[in-house]
Amino acid sequence: MEPDTVEEIPETHGHPMAGHLGFLLRRVQLAVFSDFQARTASFNLTPTEYSILSVIDARPGMQQTRLAELVGVKAANCVALITGLEKRRLLDRRDVSKKLVHGRALALRLTPDGKKLLKQINRRVDEHQMYLVQLLGYQAHEELRHLLLLLLEHAERGRFG
Repeated sequence: MEPDTVEEIPETHGHPMAGHLGFLLRRVQLAVFSDFQARTASFNLTPTEYSILSVIDARPGMQQTRLAELVGVKAANCVALITGLEKRRLLDRRDVSKKLVHGRALALRLTPDGKKLLKQINRRVDEHQMYLVQLLGYQAHEELRHLLLLLLEHAERGRFG
């Protein structure tokens, strides 16, 4: 029989918050980020900055607002992150406003230095990813990834809160 309340979920692993999915997701996120940062520390990039470079590499010419949506950060925070990466000469903004009827738009792309750094850091990120696969096993890793994508889809459709 399924529990009706969180209090009815059995405590596992000796932790009183083990029945709270949000708590577990946050704790795992911290552990995964810690491993990521340990493996990539020499590159001086946060996981969010790495995500920005990776998304722009996959979709050059993207505008800042779409990037913010895909990476999951507020637009104002994304502008500050982009500015920092631009100062490091890892990406640049190209004005594409001429193509618009109203307003101003900036298209993002990686610089040659940004592409080079991303190629180097991807080796370490691949090691990090393989570590996670080894911890869980391939099947469990894929099941977890699928479930997280399902939760993300619900979140992006506004089904939380």
